[in-house]
Amino acid sequence: MYREIAAKTLIGKGKLPYMYEKKLNLGDNVSKLLGCWIIDLKHECKIENRRINLVGTYSIQLWYALDNDQKSSVYEERISFDEEISMSYRDLDTLDDKMYVKVYIS
Repeated sequence: MYREIAAKTLIGKGKLPYMYEKKLNLGDNVSKLLGCWIIDLKHECKIENRRINLVGTYSIQLWYALDNDQKSSVYEERISFDEEISMSYRDLDTLDDKMYVKVYIS
């Protein structure tokens, strides 16, 4: 009789504070900003030589009023990112060279 024993361990941890700043030129007759949404986030992790990169895209939509609140319009843009996550490793002695990464975005 054979049994397989699987164990998971945490060998490293990393955190990436991400900030993106961009100036928008919406025109001269903007009277109010009405709302902003960040939607459609798609991401994946790439591992190369113990370096972890977070690659993905997201969309922003900015809703604003024009001509003294007589009209409204929406500015849309798709933004891509490719960021390296700085990792702190505990112990890299493992049975093989496979690394699995879980990403939590909040």
